[in-house]
Amino acid sequence: MDYHDLEFRYRQKYNEIQYADSTNLVSNFYHKYMERGLDKTSFPRVLEIGAGSGEHFGFVRHEYASYIMSDLIHPVLLPRVQEMVENLKVNSKKEILLEMQNIENLSYENCSFDRIIVSCLLHHLSNPVAGLAEVRRVIKDEGLVTIYLPSDPGILYRAAQNLVSNQTFLKFFSKQEIKFLRACQHRNHVASLIDMIESLFEFDDITWTSFPKINIGWNTRFFQICSIRVNKNLNLI
Repeated sequence: MDYHDLEFRYRQKYNEIQYADSTNLVSNFYHKYMERGLDKTSFPRVLEIGAGSGEHFGFVRHEYASYIMSDLIHPVLLPRVQEMVENLKVNSKKEILLEMQNIENLSYENCSFDRIIVSCLLHHLSNPVAGLAEVRRVIKDEGLVTIYLPSDPGILYRAAQNLVSNQTFLKFFSKQEIKFLRACQHRNHVASLIDMIESLFEFDDITWTSFPKINIGWNTRFFQICSIRVNKNLNLI
């Protein structure tokens, strides 16, 4: 089975899969969850890493002067994303930018952003430690980092995946293709990612929230949101 061919086919069907009614309902819920309590806050410079097709942007309610959507955008998706950003610029007096960036090697200077959003990205990385270190490097002192982690391969997450998104996937892919695609895309275990975050941001202020709020581990959660207030005065990473 050729993964590159499989991924290309997935990107071609991306909108039909991601914006199916059931899948869209679930993703809208976690996007809202990430923004809870921030509507009366202001972050002058915001960087979203792994912005995809701009799915999260519409849920941001806080004030900002500059918002950068960054990703390694697949060529198949690039025209749609560019059009989406241009349409946003027409109706906004604020700076909205689209940039190609690799979280493992960001081009920005140290302490460049007041808020960084990382949505469903760490599972995909070949080197999540490098990515997290780069996030901490470019966030400002007392800046906010918001990270969304699906609880893959948790029992509850996998059950929901089979009930919801896999039903849409089956319109376009075989069961084995779905298993292979998901295995290649979500290569990092959520428990390992949690340990990486808590180690690399050890002396910062970390708050975890999850859904549902069952405090018996990641296996019984759909996702968790990590909110980090960084203390650059410690001169770490």
